[in-house]
Amino acid sequence: MKLSLKSAALTLFLLPLAASAEQVPQKQLLTPAGLQMKLKNYSTAYTLAASLSSAGPRDLLMGMAEFRRGRNAEAAVLLGKGLKSYPLLADYAMFYRAEALKRAGSKADAAALLGSLQKEYSDSPLLRKSLLQEADLYFDSENYSEAERAYQKFIEKYPSGSDAVLASYRLAICLEKRGDGKGAAVMLRLLWLNSPGSQQAVAAEADLKRLATAKIDIKPYSAQELFKRASTLYDQRRYDQALASLRIINTKDEKREFADRVALKSGQALLKSKQYQAAEKSMKELAGSDARVATRSEAAYLAARAVEKSGRDEEAFAAYTGVATSFPDSAEADDALLDAAFVRKFQYRPKDTALVLEKLLASYPATKLKQRVIWESGWANYLSGNYVLASEQLKKVTTSEEYREKGLYWQSRAASALGDTAAATESLTLLTREFPCGFYALLLKGTGDTVCQAPLLKEIPVEALPLPDGYERVKGLISLGLTDDASLELSAGKKKLSKGKGDAAIARLYLELGNYNGAMALYNGTMLKRTENSMAWAFLYPKAFGDLVVRYSEAAGIDPSLSFAIMRAESAFTPVATSPVGARGLMQLMPQTAAMVLHEKKIDPERLYDPELNIRLGTKHLRELIDKFGGNQTAVIASYNAGAHNVNRWLKTYANLKGEEFIESIPFSETRDYVKKVLAVQAIYRRLYGMK
Repeated sequence: MKLSLKSAALTLFLLPLAASAEQVPQKQLLTPAGLQMKLKNYSTAYTLAASLSSAGPRDLLMGMAEFRRGRNAEAAVLLGKGLKSYPLLADYAMFYRAEALKRAGSKADAAALLGSLQKEYSDSPLLRKSLLQEADLYFDSENYSEAERAYQKFIEKYPSGSDAVLASYRLAICLEKRGDGKGAAVMLRLLWLNSPGSQQAVAAEADLKRLATAKIDIKPYSAQELFKRASTLYDQRRYDQALASLRIINTKDEKREFADRVALKSGQALLKSKQYQAAEKSMKELAGSDARVATRSEAAYLAARAVEKSGRDEEAFAAYTGVATSFPDSAEADDALLDAAFVRKFQYRPKDTALVLEKLLASYPATKLKQRVIWESGWANYLSGNYVLASEQLKKVTTSEEYREKGLYWQSRAASALGDTAAATESLTLLTREFPCGFYALLLKGTGDTVCQAPLLKEIPVEALPLPDGYERVKGLISLGLTDDASLELSAGKKKLSKGKGDAAIARLYLELGNYNGAMALYNGTMLKRTENSMAWAFLYPKAFGDLVVRYSEAAGIDPSLSFAIMRAESAFTPVATSPVGARGLMQLMPQTAAMVLHEKKIDPERLYDPELNIRLGTKHLRELIDKFGGNQTAVIASYNAGAHNVNRWLKTYANLKGEEFIESIPFSETRDYVKKVLAVQAIYRRLYGMK
């Protein structure tokens, strides 16, 4: 994966800094040679490093440049020098020298060097890697006795993680190679059961079949073990694999209760894998059986969900209300009534929605869903014009942390509609005092600049920020352009020192690494109510990748503030961000979307991690959405998150709703919150950076 870095200079946007940062020049960490290393210009980095006066940085950087361009013998020599001349980073020199020796064919020397690293630098962030690397060297050299020892040591120290799964698999192979086929089978069996989503589980399954053919006794899987494995796959969102695992469970000799659990989990997996017809059929059969009441009620509820997912709204409404009627004391009854209300809500039938919610509150006054139901009741009554009841219900939810902000805003709107100016003013006063930079406060025309007192930021180079005391290893790695290693070291250093929250000096280290997300995380939760706290504003709302964003936004004819807001919501400015569904990069583009924007059949997904390409395609995609929705920015933002098909349906259903009423009615909670976040952040960027 290659990231394009078009500019060496990082800038932050701040008001004039405190005297300590403004008047005292700060050291620029990145050396010219380090810059070339960071840009992957290894030949130039080598040449520039040779002129460094300090032997330690010179030897380490020259060695790393040789290593990166595949000159392993030369790298091993230079890194050997760096090991002695640069004690501050000797463990890094040692680790990469071992890697160079391995690539050069000296595996025994490499393994010995890694063993020394573990003894001499037991607190190094490279310890985990070195332990596994040593074991792998023995394994690749077919020294299975030493490999077994090393893998066992690794697993004891690091029992979880994908590398632990790999180590467990290779440990099993070591056991087999050393003649312990039964021990290998036990380990492979456990791996297949406990890490079902891993590549090693696939290999373990094949190995177990091979061992069985060789007459190795393998304990059969119990139904309970298979169910646990299927549940793990389900929790990992591997629904098709979960279904396949559930289908091989033989429940013939199991208790009825267990068989019903398998059936219910199968219904859930069918729903998640969008096999709605099969889910409906199986759950209706279970609901109509002689199973326990709790099982039948859950099955009936799942069947109702399958009907709704199939697009048969009226049948779904009847099915949901039927659950509450047939199983009034069940755990699903109140959920079913709420879902019935949502069917009416998404049909834009607010009066009918309010009636169902009223029934829910009357039937289940102690429901765990109470705050949500009261909010939905207030909203439905507001949309239906019953402002008296709307105001009453919305006022109730202002006591809830989750609903207070929007409760205050819409209660003020309901009170205003009733002519109760005093109540409306009181709610708005509380709203702007407690949530001055939130979505709802920024909606208030003419008050955004005075309520949300975001300062106008001025540009200042990152090197003008203070450097933290300590963190010398991080600084050293940054200066050499070894950003991945510096990131590892910084993460380890923060854990050891237990400091960093709201620390601008540590934030500078993150910015030196191009890690805007790390700097943002230091300031999450900071109260942004005053212009004096310019540092927090700048870190929380950075003008990240600013040149690229402005250039491509203007080329696409869109407001750069929208691009910044989308990027912040999508990836928190992380170039290598990847979503569970495969969206990639700063603006979280799906490969198929990127290919369409490029007018190509397909695109290598790895290319989307390049900041420049991702921003160029993301801004072009925004332009296409703006054209598609006639400049309706709410629809554009919602479509970026939920897709144009869904937004077109919502625009049709809620055609009579405008502005914030439409936003509040978006059916998908994720998209609803996403739109609010993007619009609020866009307004803040406009204020901070004087954007139009």
